[in-house]
Amino acid sequence: NKPLTIQGDVTLLLTSTGSAISISGNAGITLAAGSSLIIYTAGDISIAGNGVANPNLPEKFQIWGTKTTGTQSIGIAGNGTLSGIVYAPQGSVTINGNGDVCGSVVANDITPTGNASFHYDEALADFGGDNPYRVSKWTELTTATDRAAYNTLMSF
Repeated sequence: NKPLTIQGDVTLLLTSTGSAISISGNAGITLAAGSSLIIYTAGDISIAGNGVANPNLPEKFQIWGTKTTGTQSIGIAGNGTLSGIVYAPQGSVTINGNGDVCGSVVANDITPTGNASFHYDEALADFGGDNPYRVSKWTELTTATDRAAYNTLMSF
């Protein structure tokens, strides 16, 4: 429940299969300018409170979900923000309340609710080298009217 500041390049391997990260209240993770944080975990992640403050490019904060069976829960809620990359093929990602994601998310399923927002960061188009799978086209739904047409199609 306290703020954590990352300075330099940090890689964490969290071995918990239960709750691996829980940010709430006044807690938050702040990356110093020029720093990076890469997290590998099969555990669940909850980002609320002050979220993750990343003044760098989104690729400087990465969450790699390593769960191979079952579901890994990853939530961004409240006023939680995340500027980074989430790669969790077994993950069930929820973005709710005023949760805000800027970057990219790969998961088994992604559920945005409430005032949740997601912005794909175009700087990630070349991230990962020769990866044959990448976003080639998207439409930013910036108004309620834009989103309304898709809400019924996607059951929001």
